Amino acid sequence: MAGVSVLLCLLALVAAANAFLSKFKHVPIRASPLFDQKDVIVTVDVPMDFGLETTGAKDLPIQFRPIFSKSEFFVVTYDVPFGLNVDKPPKNFPSPIVTKDGTNGEKVGDVLRATSCWSQGFNAAGATSDIMSFAGNVKWRRSVFDTTGAPWDKVVEALVSNTAERCRSVSLVFERELEDDEEIAEPASE
Repeated sequence: MAGVSVLLCLLALVAAANAFLSKFKHVPIRASPLFDQKDVIVTVDVPMDFGLETTGAKDLPIQFRPIFSKSEFFVVTYDVPFGLNVDKPPKNFPSPIVTKDGTNGEKVGDVLRATSCWSQGFNAAGATSDIMSFAGNVKWRRSVFDTTGAPWDKVVEALVSNTAERCRSVSLVFERELEDDEEIAEPASE
């Protein structure tokens, strides 16, 4: 556990040097504290860097159910390598929580809902997939990892899969609880 914290702290130092290249984008949800959000589904466009061989990023729409009765979602994009101060969620809470304010706007208490990540796999299914595995056709694939309810070691694995050998940036989706009297931030203009 301490090793993960040290690794994430070291990555934070490198990210601070690259902070001027990063972006901060709010994606608010319009929620009223007068109703329960159990039936609310929020769609967040997550910018995806598909590797060093490609240029630009493509937005991937991801859907979430809010954890809080009034909250906003926002996406933070960091250059790789990056630093992030999150800790294992407390018992009976679904997602990791930010423990130290970040350089791109995440604050203590924000909840990490998803991260872009890399995993090995095939672009085929069934017998074709089996044949491809014997032929050594396993490739790195880009995806979004939903941290909600995921084991802590899998969250860490997804975060550290974003390496300089595979990509230029990582996208992180956060949810921030708002007080009843707080206004939801307007999207940042780009």
